[in-house]
Amino acid sequence: MKTNRIDFEKFLTAGLDKRVTHKIILPLIEKLRKNKLFSVKKIGKSFEKRDIFSVTFGEGKTKVLAWTQMHGDEPTATRAFFDFVNFISHEKNSEIRTYLSQRLTIKFIPMLNPDGAESSIRYNALGIDIN
Repeated sequence: MKTNRIDFEKFLTAGLDKRVTHKIILPLIEKLRKNKLFSVKKIGKSFEKRDIFSVTFGEGKTKVLAWTQMHGDEPTATRAFFDFVNFISHEKNSEIRTYLSQRLTIKFIPMLNPDGAESSIRYNALGIDIN
């Protein structure tokens, strides 16, 4: 029996292997604006005036809201989000992409706490843990 194994390592986003800050993700967000699979919107600003974005994928009936870096010093989900974007954008994964996009509408908010991310602290610029 043949199995279709996916080498997920090839979808890892370069530059996200250390601290993940707002400055680092801005070019990645801009790149997503050019990708027809995703809709990018500026949905607000942080206390220190950093833009906060939403990225939407899919047109399915089931709605999913996901966010990353609610705690500025915890970037794991931000890395996973951009790795997911790379995975879903890859042409060899079009069958999975179609399956997901027809069933789900996923709205991501990458980096909910950009001020904390810039300072590498859990809290936002007002000292609030937005957990």
